[in-house]
Amino acid sequence: MHPPKRRVTPGIFRSIRALFAILLTLTRVGEAKVPGPAENTWTLGICNPSGLQGKHHVLGSVATDIMAISETHLTKQATTALRTHFRSPQTRFKHVLAGAPVTQRTSANNAGLYSGVAFASTFPCRTIATAWPPDLYETDRLQFGAFFAQGTWVTGAVAYGYPEGRTHLNAHQKTTNMLDFAFQRLSMQPGPPFFAGDWNFAIDTLDIVPQLRAARWVEAQDHFLAVTGAPIQLTCKQATRKDFLWISPELARGFLDLHIHHDVFADHSVLLATFVGGSSHLERFVWPCPKPVSWAQAQSLSAEVDFCSPLDPTEQYAQLWSQKEAVAQASLPHLWHSSMQGRGQQTKPLRIVGSQAPIKQGRSHDVQPAFFGLSALHAKQFKQLRRLQNYCRWVDNRVLGLGSDVLHGVCLWNSILRAPGFAPTFSAWWPTRLYVSPLDPDNMPQHGPCSAVAHQIYEAVLAEVRLFEQRLIQAKAAHRASCHEQDRQLVFRDVARTPAEPVETLLHKVEAKIIEVDDDETAVVLDKPVELKPQQPIWISGKAHDVIHADHDKVWLEDVAQIDVDSTAVQANHVGDLQTILEAFS
Repeated sequence: MHPPKRRVTPGIFRSIRALFAILLTLTRVGEAKVPGPAENTWTLGICNPSGLQGKHHVLGSVATDIMAISETHLTKQATTALRTHFRSPQTRFKHVLAGAPVTQRTSANNAGLYSGVAFASTFPCRTIATAWPPDLYETDRLQFGAFFAQGTWVTGAVAYGYPEGRTHLNAHQKTTNMLDFAFQRLSMQPGPPFFAGDWNFAIDTLDIVPQLRAARWVEAQDHFLAVTGAPIQLTCKQATRKDFLWISPELARGFLDLHIHHDVFADHSVLLATFVGGSSHLERFVWPCPKPVSWAQAQSLSAEVDFCSPLDPTEQYAQLWSQKEAVAQASLPHLWHSSMQGRGQQTKPLRIVGSQAPIKQGRSHDVQPAFFGLSALHAKQFKQLRRLQNYCRWVDNRVLGLGSDVLHGVCLWNSILRAPGFAPTFSAWWPTRLYVSPLDPDNMPQHGPCSAVAHQIYEAVLAEVRLFEQRLIQAKAAHRASCHEQDRQLVFRDVARTPAEPVETLLHKVEAKIIEVDDDETAVVLDKPVELKPQQPIWISGKAHDVIHADHDKVWLEDVAQIDVDSTAVQANHVGDLQTILEAFS
């Protein structure tokens, strides 16, 4: 026999409801149990584990958000095992962007040959579309990736150079060619980039280093030395320096700290650079420009606008254009659009912060882009091209009877019709295309078409996208040529020496040598008078010290026990956001 069911009386129900209300008052909704830091920071690291077999837990113990890995020895099976390990809730990393699979050494071992590169990331990430030279990707020594780090798409490349020896002939030239291609690809990609890896050559023997420095890139250890005075450390068996983390000027503005760990892996040290989050380096100040109006078809103003004193001419000018646009809107009701108004209303530029996601690399049989610059319209149209290619595959599988999902095809065609990047809509844009074939449909089908029609639409859009890519490439070359035609001095500037760094960042920097340590007053004496900012720390041999007071050439600190004479004292502060720079100049 079952026990009798207990009835919930109104009194018990009220008690439960009251208890639930009390629990709600004790719970802070929307806040983590452990509050994060005041500033959103993220960490970028590089390492060479000399093979990741059996070291997954070691890699997962490194406190970084993005890790650029050289010499992974990852075969196809080993890469799958690493991804499976990262699915565990105990691991920090969640994503792997591995390069080409390394050739397996033996059939009894998943370990591959002595190469391989990869990225491990806690952020959403993707490989970027790249026009690879023949056989370069198959060398397993270069990989590109894009990472959505704190609201900003950061692009990077990891390269593993060829080691000198009998195994690799002409290693220096092969490494140089690989690094040149990677840097050219990063230069075309929008967003702040970085370039990392074990390059197997010293910094003064690589031809890519002068190019990086000419583009105002900086190596992480060199930048840390300039900011804090910390000495350069050897990272390869603590005997040479062949592991590099080059950061672009955009990333250098947000650089905060650098840590080097020599005890994580046996032969190579781990470099961890910390950056401040946010997207201030992507901000722009633009003046909005209304679309043109056919003023000849609009009526004139019925009354004049007075500009006499004591009226404010700025307000009167805004009133003049407001009235004139209102009359034009009434005269052209069918041609008027909201983007045609706004003249005389803007008194300062608008601050716009944007971030464009890079185009994915895609599968081997996917169509690949031919333009890699910054164009939001190209990105939208190329995504539409890949949607059409996927629909063609789906409808072909339906014809072959491979059991494709009907709902997937319906949703895919619906997304094609609603895709952005075609004005005003994709269906309305279709009759205005430049390339027209007699086999093309006159109008865009509103329901999923058959295979023949779908392939015709795909080929037509492919021709339009390729034409647009050619125009974008030609526009870049034409812009450079026109600049040289208008200003003949540009020829001399192209061959001139590297000029001083433009004002993209403001740098407050003080550097001096310590000539005396005063233990009685807990102070240090510098070799020259300096102007320090008391609210910011001073770095001495890579360690930060809070400034109590600074006067002429003497600085009072909280502790001077570990400070030696002849040490370097540095105080530096980068200002990279445009608003602060404009305020400083004003």
